[in-house]
Amino acid sequence: APAIENAVLEEIKCLVKDEGLRREIFEQSERLRQDKIQRLELQLRQTKIQLSRDESELHRMSTEGENSEFDGLRRQDLNHRLAHSNSRLVELEAELERLLDSRFEKTDVEEAIGDFDRLWSLMKFKERVELLELLVSRIEYDRSDGTLLIDYHPTAISALIENAEEAA
Repeated sequence: APAIENAVLEEIKCLVKDEGLRREIFEQSERLRQDKIQRLELQLRQTKIQLSRDESELHRMSTEGENSEFDGLRRQDLNHRLAHSNSRLVELEAELERLLDSRFEKTDVEEAIGDFDRLWSLMKFKERVELLELLVSRIEYDRSDGTLLIDYHPTAISALIENAEEAA
C-alpha cells in the first residue's frame, strides 16, 4: 500500500506542476467563486422578499385588529419566520462578504499548490486521506506488468484548490 500511495502522490505532484492545469485551477476556482456569489445574492434577494412579505402581513394584522385564536397562531408563526429570516439574512450577508473578500490571484494558486510537498507535509493524516478521496475515484494496480491506473473525480481540480486554500 505505501508504494501505491507514493505512486499516486507522484502522479498528483506531476499534475500540479503542469502550467495549463494551474491556469485551469485558477479559472475554475474563480468560476466556482462567482457561481457561489450569484447563488448567495439570489438567496439574499429571496430572503429579503420573504422578510418584507412577512413584515407586511404582520403589520396588516396588527392594524386590522384581528384577534381570533387562528390570528394569534398566525402572528406567532410570522414572528418565528421573521426571526429566522433575519438570522438567515445575517448569515448570508456574512458569507457573501467573505466570498467577495476572498478573491485570489493566479499567484495565490501558484503559492498554494506550487510546493505540494510542503502542503502535503502540513496536512494531518486524516486530511491527506480526505484529499486523496476527493481527488481519486479509482486506483487499479496490475501486478502482471506493474502498471498503475489512476482515475480522478471530475471535480478533482476544484477539490485540490479548495483543500490547498484551507491548508495554506
